[in-house]
Amino acid sequence: MTKFDRLSARYTFEALSAAVLFLAVSYFVQPFLEADRPLAELAGLAALSVLPMALAMWSVVRFFRNVDERERHILATAGAITVMAGVLVAMFLAKLDGVLTVNLNYYAAFLMIFWTGATLIVRWRS
Repeated sequence: MTKFDRLSARYTFEALSAAVLFLAVSYFVQPFLEADRPLAELAGLAALSVLPMALAMWSVVRFFRNVDERERHILATAGAITVMAGVLVAMFLAKLDGVLTVNLNYYAAFLMIFWTGATLIVRWRS
């Protein structure tokens, strides 16, 4: 296993773990955010619930800084694919908004998981 394989495995684990943690925290914080609480408390809860996704972004930045040009190209290609898929899914969710309630927390986690999966697929194909 090369240095880049270890970094890639670590990045994948950290990003997916952070996305799952974000989903769990978002699920458990939601009832508190819907309650009648002071604005400062709601803002604090919302900020704390976003921390797992900030950890995911930090793992991406740390991975990007420690790899070579090939891995950076793979990460950028996967990011471009994720942006295109994200726009398509966002348009689809906008159309569904009139029919059912859309939770953007799930959408954010979907984007992180999709980017991680796209990175694995692009790396495998190149």
